[in-house]
Amino acid sequence: MDSQLDMRDRALPQVLIVESDPVVAEVLAQAIASDRTPLTGSETTPRYHIIDSIAHLHRLDLRCFGAALVASVMQDGCGLDVLAYLRGLAPNLPVVMIGGLADSSIAGEAIRAGASEFVLLTGHEAVTIPLAVRKAIVHRQLRQDNEVLQQTLTRSMGELAEVNRRLESSISRLESMARTDDLTGLTNRRWMNFVLEDRWVESDRHGLELGFLMIDLDGFKQLNDTLGHPRGDEILRRVADVLR
Repeated sequence: MDSQLDMRDRALPQVLIVESDPVVAEVLAQAIASDRTPLTGSETTPRYHIIDSIAHLHRLDLRCFGAALVASVMQDGCGLDVLAYLRGLAPNLPVVMIGGLADSSIAGEAIRAGASEFVLLTGHEAVTIPLAVRKAIVHRQLRQDNEVLQQTLTRSMGELAEVNRRLESSISRLESMARTDDLTGLTNRRWMNFVLEDRWVESDRHGLELGFLMIDLDGFKQLNDTLGHPRGDEILRRVADVLR
């Protein structure tokens, strides 16, 4: 956030100027150079770098630049070609395209191709150029921050979904334990009474017949007393399997 808010109080980063016309290039360079001096009071990095040909682009390390000013028309090509090149090799480098009134017809195409802005050369470049460059840098920072926030949100939502899945699984297990007999795996008496009451009310409301079957294990107490409870538990589990 600081990189956005204090942008007005900081010197512009090094700007790449792609302009064939030496007069226009000098105007742009002066606009960048005179914008603001660094807070340290000394410059260790040139404020701008000018190239007058598209052919010189491949010689540059684009990581050195914080923004680019690109002429809409070059002697050896079109500014849109430069824009495509920069977008391909340095997609995060903000590009401001410049041109005269006669070149404004490509402004829309430039913006759609990824330019941050199209600035007309009107003689007020000392004001318009630094402002456009600053705005482009801030917009880039906002996009990057938004991408980070989106990634964080996506990750958090994924983690939340996993927590919810585990919670639902735990609740399901607890509900199963609350209505199931540990020994046999059958519905326990508490849940049976709940279901029976519900069926009774439903039967009474709709005038339906209700059947209820009780099964008794003859001699089970004697088996428990003679063979022991572990054997009795085994019998109950087998009976449960039969009932299922």
